[in-house]
Amino acid sequence: MTGPLLKWLGLAVLLGLTACGVPPSGVIQAGAPATGMSPATTLYFVARGEDATLVAVPRRTAAPVDPATAVALLLGGPEEYEQPKLGTELPRFSAPPSVFTTSGGVLVTLPKDAPRLGAIAVLQLVCTAGAAFTAGPDTASGKAADSAPTRLGAVPRRTFPSETVPGKAVPTAVPTAPGAPRIADPGAVTVSVVGEGWRVTRSADSCPAA
Repeated sequence: MTGPLLKWLGLAVLLGLTACGVPPSGVIQAGAPATGMSPATTLYFVARGEDATLVAVPRRTAAPVDPATAVALLLGGPEEYEQPKLGTELPRFSAPPSVFTTSGGVLVTLPKDAPRLGAIAVLQLVCTAGAAFTAGPDTASGKAADSAPTRLGAVPRRTFPSETVPGKAVPTAVPTAPGAPRIADPGAVTVSVVGEGWRVTRSADSCPAA
């Protein structure tokens, strides 16, 4: 082909693309990229072994959860694929705990017939409720919420001394891996766990981050 003919064909193609709404050059914008991921809450289970280390386990949810929902998920126990490595010190309750949220923290009230919990079991509740309180969209509603009954996986339970038993040595912090990160501003959140004749109030400063 001659030079003028090639130039004419190029111009015709360019005009055709422009007429169809296709820009002849530059980046074609595909719209805003997809943002966000599935919400997640953090549940605290216990590593199987002699040390009974508290383990933070992220759990994807369909929507952001409040402390009551997080506690219900915790009482459901580890997923089946997690059970070889993770367990729980929490017993089966005859009724779901009542979870009340205020501007300063969370109150978890156990059923009247619930046994006295050991230190690790208390921390499972404290850390799970505290993490949901910190991450939740509404941390100052002050509304009571009853967790739905959930199934507790069949996992072995060991006994730990309760913080309210006089003369018993109890851990002041849960053992974690050296250098493990902590929840941001843990002292700002306190969680009280209340049973029949006993009450334990803790901050989240002993909770490992996910």
